[in-house]
Amino acid sequence: MKVLCLILARSGSLRLKNKNFRKINGKSLFEKTLYFAKKCKFIKKIYLSTNDELLINKYKNMVLIPWKRPNKYSNSKSSSNSAIIHFLRWYKKKVKKKLDIILLLQPTSPFRNLETFKKALFLLKKNMKCSVVGISPIKFNKNSKKKIIIDNKQYFVNGSLYLSSIKYFLKYKSFFSKKTSYIIQETKRESIDIDTKKDLIKARLLA
Repeated sequence: MKVLCLILARSGSLRLKNKNFRKINGKSLFEKTLYFAKKCKFIKKIYLSTNDELLINKYKNMVLIPWKRPNKYSNSKSSSNSAIIHFLRWYKKKVKKKLDIILLLQPTSPFRNLETFKKALFLLKKNMKCSVVGISPIKFNKNSKKKIIIDNKQYFVNGSLYLSSIKYFLKYKSFFSKKTSYIIQETKRESIDIDTKKDLIKARLLA
């Protein structure tokens, strides 16, 4: 099975301006995400969906950018799912050699463990009629609204890892359904999701 990686990175963040360009150890959040994707040998193609012209101009020779994302999929009220569906509809129509699996990466999760992603891919390949989502112990984010209970323990969806067969995602228009599987990311570094200045400060301390 071959993996298509989609990076979602829109401009216009309200709580942390220019979020994609904020740096940790000299690399922007977007660069850390792109370099991780390039390190994954199981990824065959890397696409960027963005409305940010700075990202497009700076990285157009390093990642596949089919277009500038339309405004209706890029504003503060539009969902990630709508942007993914918009991309996949274009992909199914325009790309001849199609891949089987989609991996969503978001620049707001800068610390990723390659072995965790390999385990998630192995889990998905055992059952292509599902998706695999990364979760972490609730102690790392007690205020999270996306809580998952497994064996009477609470976890939260950390935003780091979303993996699915493309057919599954288009069927449910989401990574979540009754068939979703979860992979636990135990460390605080893997769990961090940067959405505010406070989050960025915490991430820099963990780098």
